[in-house]
Amino acid sequence: MSTKRKYHNNREDIQKVWNDSKYPLIKAKGTIGLGDCMAALNIAHFRSFIWQKKVTLENHWYHDEDYQYHFEDPETIVEKFDYFAKFYEPANVEIKHIFNSPNKGLYKQRYQHHRGIIKDQDYRAWSFRKEMVLKEPIKNKIVMWRQTFNADIPKNYKRIFDNDGWNTVAQSLRNQGYTIAEIDYRTPISEVMYHISTCEATVGYEGMFHYVAKNFWKPMIIFTRDNISKLHTPHALLFARALKRKFDVTCLDDFPSVLDEAKSMINKPYKNMILGMK
Repeated sequence: MSTKRKYHNNREDIQKVWNDSKYPLIKAKGTIGLGDCMAALNIAHFRSFIWQKKVTLENHWYHDEDYQYHFEDPETIVEKFDYFAKFYEPANVEIKHIFNSPNKGLYKQRYQHHRGIIKDQDYRAWSFRKEMVLKEPIKNKIVMWRQTFNADIPKNYKRIFDNDGWNTVAQSLRNQGYTIAEIDYRTPISEVMYHISTCEATVGYEGMFHYVAKNFWKPMIIFTRDNISKLHTPHALLFARALKRKFDVTCLDDFPSVLDEAKSMINKPYKNMILGMK
């Protein structure tokens, strides 16, 4: 039996699948992770879109509004959240921030009034504004991020290559005629938005700016030791040990073929439903 995911092409079919997700309030745990923030935004917008009703996204932060995780961060996580939210394809979503939240249950659960199960990968789909997503990319421009400059040592499944390994990957792409724009957590968020919006594809580890690339519906090549990317970015091309795909610094040496495969992963009917159906 095939395990290929089925993506629905109209609102009515999705309503049948998500008939227990009509609640107009979603409470989400605010974290320092940009992906966590954007996942909550996507869930709220998708719910509003599917049910054609107002949804309130209540973000509970366990610190004050001005909390800065690292002194070199160009913005706070709340500033990043609000910046990205204003570029979302519109839906009837109200955003509220609760700072120094007393909600202890949410601290452990991550969400309230939302099911955190594997099927919810569909429910995390959304988009930046249509005119931004459909903009023609700069040919041969590749955005890359690596974990080696993070303030904290990330989890093992995110540490695929060391710095020399990532340098080898980047040089391989340059040797094939591609231009690399590298971004990291110290990159101002407006520059992140510009580079990902104008690139042809992204290459990186599982995390950091993968939700930004996802909401631009960009071809993504992700290196990971974990299958969590299937949940967050189901249209990404994964180089993961669990998939028995070639997994070393030479695996992008024929990048045009890899890029073609990554482009084929984009589910166009699903993308068109979000951008085209009102």
